Amino acid sequence: MYGLQFEAPVPNLNEGWARADYARVSADTLDRDNPVRQFDGYYGSLAAGGRPRWDQFDICSVPSDVVAHIALGRPTYMAATSPRPDHFVYTLEGGAVRALLGTSVLGQKVGHVLHHRLTVTLHAEIAEAMDSGQAILSRTDIAKSDWPAMEITRGLFLFAGVERPIDRLVMVLSRRYATDPS
Repeated sequence: MYGLQFEAPVPNLNEGWARADYARVSADTLDRDNPVRQFDGYYGSLAAGGRPRWDQFDICSVPSDVVAHIALGRPTYMAATSPRPDHFVYTLEGGAVRALLGTSVLGQKVGHVLHHRLTVTLHAEIAEAMDSGQAILSRTDIAKSDWPAMEITRGLFLFAGVERPIDRLVMVLSRRYATDPS
């Protein structure tokens, strides 16, 4: 869905791999063409000092080359009066996301697909995004024995709702091989 843009076979996160390094990043440290940086710019244009509302989101306003890197998550609130969702469920995945993860994540809980350590990190980032009201950007370096090292950049962007404080999670994922020119 939404532009699978890979001609050659690519490694995915369902295959054997090891996390070599993890760091939080800011958008200005990312390459200008990085989809996470581009979406962060769009997200910032919607937020007037707080979390933007989901009804402000317009997929047609997102740079077209970023759309394939987006996964949407719908929050699940276990208690009717809960101010925070208990978890998120994937409702949309771009082609680059599916290729990176190596499987469709539609209908699955966010964070239940990846390697355990990466899952724990993702849950901590989501909790921080809910608490702070800010986008959370990170980079994970992945080592694979049969492919060049990869840099995975992730951005978590929460949108407020009308009836709930959080209506959607937009996750943007980008892969770059460490040997790619910067």
